[in-house]
Amino acid sequence: MAVVDSEIVDLISVIYDAVLNPAMWHEALDRIRLHFNFQTGVIALNRLVHEPIAMAIAVNIPEGYERFLSPEYADEIVRMWGGREIMERFPVEEPVALLSLTDERALLANRYYTDFGVPNGLVDQAAMILTRDRRQVGNIAF
Repeated sequence: MAVVDSEIVDLISVIYDAVLNPAMWHEALDRIRLHFNFQTGVIALNRLVHEPIAMAIAVNIPEGYERFLSPEYADEIVRMWGGREIMERFPVEEPVALLSLTDERALLANRYYTDFGVPNGLVDQAAMILTRDRRQVGNIAF
């Protein structure tokens, strides 16, 4: 008989709870973050036209983060991940590590990374596309 990791079962449960009650996404993200020892967590819906970020829930991110949700920084985030064409090729539901796409020199040339990542001690990031269509991308990142 296989051993079941009760902590993983609890994480799956809190994710299902958040799907049924969106007000619980903050708690779900924070529990995932703590379990895997990540510094931050974000789940977002990014529109590819008109408004760059339609919805975002963030955990353990310093106050004032909202200024990094502007169109200017949204463009820098896309550039940091290799550009829109590269991001459109990210497979759905498969994690991608930032440092597998870029190097430290390129990161240090990115305004989002230097203004937000460096001051907060962020070195790498893992992200996963949850859904994508011609108008929007849903993702989770830690």
